[in-house]
Amino acid sequence: MRIQLFTYQTQLETRTCNCQNLSSQELQVLIMTVSIIGEYLYPLLLPIVLWLFAISLWTYYNNSLKDRSSSCPLPPGNYGLPFVGETLHMVFQGWKFYEQRKQRYGHLYKTHLLGKPTIRIWGTENIQKIFQYENLSLTMSWPTSVRNIVGSRTLSAAVGGQHSTRRALMSRAFTNRAIQTYTIRTEEITANWIAKCCDENSVIQAVPETRKLAFKVSAAILLGVECSAEHMVKLISNINIMIANLFTLAIDVPGTGYHKAIAARKEVLSIIREIIKKKKSYEEKGECLDILSHLLVQCENGHLTHAEVEDGIIENFFSSVNGIPSLCCSTLVHLAKNPQVVEKLHQELKQAELLESDASLTMDNLKELPYLTQVWKEIIRIAAPFGGGFRRVTKTFELEGYQVPAGWTVIYSIRDNHEAEENFDSHADFNPDRWCNNKSDKSWVPYGGKGIRSCIARNYVSAFLAQFVALLVKNSKWELHEANPEFTRFPVLLPRSQLPVVFHHRKAQNC
Repeated sequence: MRIQLFTYQTQLETRTCNCQNLSSQELQVLIMTVSIIGEYLYPLLLPIVLWLFAISLWTYYNNSLKDRSSSCPLPPGNYGLPFVGETLHMVFQGWKFYEQRKQRYGHLYKTHLLGKPTIRIWGTENIQKIFQYENLSLTMSWPTSVRNIVGSRTLSAAVGGQHSTRRALMSRAFTNRAIQTYTIRTEEITANWIAKCCDENSVIQAVPETRKLAFKVSAAILLGVECSAEHMVKLISNINIMIANLFTLAIDVPGTGYHKAIAARKEVLSIIREIIKKKKSYEEKGECLDILSHLLVQCENGHLTHAEVEDGIIENFFSSVNGIPSLCCSTLVHLAKNPQVVEKLHQELKQAELLESDASLTMDNLKELPYLTQVWKEIIRIAAPFGGGFRRVTKTFELEGYQVPAGWTVIYSIRDNHEAEENFDSHADFNPDRWCNNKSDKSWVPYGGKGIRSCIARNYVSAFLAQFVALLVKNSKWELHEANPEFTRFPVLLPRSQLPVVFHHRKAQNC
């Protein structure tokens, strides 16, 4: 012990001597150096320290929102930047934002999106629980931007008893009898569209062309009218603005995307109001031939308000002009890359005697074609137009040992589920045979969900897609200008390019 103390004392004396040996000039240089370093480093270090402190406070604040009565921890993940969370990452990265986090965290993780602490999930069992907990621990909740752009009085925005009542009223526009009437009209519109594409005899851009088809179909089925060229241009441009700014921060300041989208909604609403004023068919005829007529009857009976009718039309219009181009482009791509599927479809149509020019391809005829059903199911699986859905947690529950706290937002992923090898063997392959023998699969989540929140127009969408596929195979052949076109997934699945395609009349090739 004495030896150790002696050694320490000797070292201390040596350091003191070294400092004393420094000249006053050397001490002055040392002090000046330290002063200069402090002067320049302090302004640099202070913001970094403050930023790290702000991040820590942001993380602490969001973690404090967990349910302390639950013994389960929050899922792994990151809350991103203070106040904006990971919203900017999502906007700029698109689907890669979700892909990176899925690979890093697995079936569920926490984040902060569009102003809300959020848990994103995928996996068949997890998604099934989301549907089971509907109205028990969860309720529908779209981001503020979506709710204000599409409409606050839509069916998807309604909750509880209001949702049940409104859904029952609007379902009358989607009975089998009504859909049969719609498909008679859409057959002519779609057949004419295909014929026009074939007549071009040159490369067409499928994305804008399928959008035109979607608007024509939507105008006929939703509004019961044929839109003028002026209305068509206005609707397309304004709906595109709404789509582009759907998932954004709801800051209504001139120049922001949200402000532009709200202005575009007003333009769309003015066109719909003008059409409603001119529409007299629901008064003059006993039978409703379009969705607007069905809703106006409910309005006249006092069951729906004018605002609910207007928002209902915008909601259906919005879904249609987003979903139809996505499904049509995916159909063109996957069938072109799988000619054996096209040939098998052609043979099925031939055996059913539906290749004749006067043969009708309505819902009643198409539902009798099993292979056609397998094809449109596989299209929806491999190319789901919409990525998932939003819910608000009303009561804390558990998933995979983690808590999902009340007050948080849940986003469930459809595409992740459809693309998981654990759910579908060789998931990247377009294989209609996986649906043979009318096979169903609980991992398949069509039309945004199942149960009481399933898409009210799901049967109509299935009928339209089956009709589109059948008419394509019956009347045309086509080639992709790009062998393997890339798709963007956000906000809806569409080819990154305009999808150049060449169409030919099938009969002109003696096929």
